[in-house]
Amino acid sequence: MRLRAILIWSFPAGIVLTLLARLTPGAVETFYARGVYRAIAAVFAVLTGWIPFSVAEPLLVALLALLVWRVVRWARALAKPSEPRRAIVKRAAATCAIVAGVGYVAFLLLWGLNYHRRPLAANLGLETRDASAAELAALCDELVAEANASRPDDSAFASADMRAAYDALAEREPLVRGVYGRPKSPLLSPLLARLGVTGIYSPLTGEPHVNSTLPAAAIPATTAHEMAHHRGFAGEDEATFIGVRACRASDSAAVRYSGVFEALLWSLDALAAADAEAYKRVRRRVSRAVQRDFDAWAAWRVRYASPARAVGERVNDVYLLANAQAGGVRSYGRVVDLLLAERRLRATSP
Repeated sequence: MRLRAILIWSFPAGIVLTLLARLTPGAVETFYARGVYRAIAAVFAVLTGWIPFSVAEPLLVALLALLVWRVVRWARALAKPSEPRRAIVKRAAATCAIVAGVGYVAFLLLWGLNYHRRPLAANLGLETRDASAAELAALCDELVAEANASRPDDSAFASADMRAAYDALAEREPLVRGVYGRPKSPLLSPLLARLGVTGIYSPLTGEPHVNSTLPAAAIPATTAHEMAHHRGFAGEDEATFIGVRACRASDSAAVRYSGVFEALLWSLDALAAADAEAYKRVRRRVSRAVQRDFDAWAAWRVRYASPARAVGERVNDVYLLANAQAGGVRSYGRVVDLLLAERRLRATSP
């Protein structure tokens, strides 16, 4: 009973820990993101990284089954009480609070504190600021030209190796160094697709997951995004940006192209909102081969369209907002600010 009394305070303890982390991003960066978390990731690489299938997937199913079993037991106890119903409800509420609190603290310690590390732009010396539509159009022009020139044969995507790409990036980017496990393809990929989920990182098992139903050209960049989460970049915009950089560091033409295509998708979305005429002009320059990838992406969204997608996006939005990601799901699009800042830095570099 004493342990139960202590554990019931775990959720408030998690809130205090979160508030302290938000106030001290420098300390989180130095001691957690570049220290404690890398050790945690290395341990998970030994425990789950070598396993070819997802450990999180059956664990999640088991937890959901356990939850259903507990709810049924509580419902039966309330229907035929052997003690006052108030006592049953109080004990059930305490159990839920303990499970939620312990899970929250475990999430923070195993990965979640990365949400409160120093911004990636500051770590890389990038200046993010509002950009003109002309600057955004120039970025899109460059990406279209690069995509048109680098689109490989479809067969090249089958051998894409993102671990090698990250090894190449780590040679010049200390931020991504460390020991990490392999990305996994969940059996529930079709269900995730219905929810609009292209990939997901499991902090409690240290596994990046990539939806296997995605078009071939999107898989390397999506894998790179989830592997960036695995490397401690929690923000969606930062994970996409790191993923694009990893793709561009690869020796594989397919991986490099996938990163460029990912950057182009986000940049064109931003340009469409900023300047419709400039967007139309840039889109006309897309080659037929690259256009096939746009068509495949659109077809994937249509094929797996369902009412559940709105629910999945709403859950993701709430999750991101709860973890201090301003704008929720709109934070994904802030990768364009980082791409523009990188472009400015290249223009001023000797």
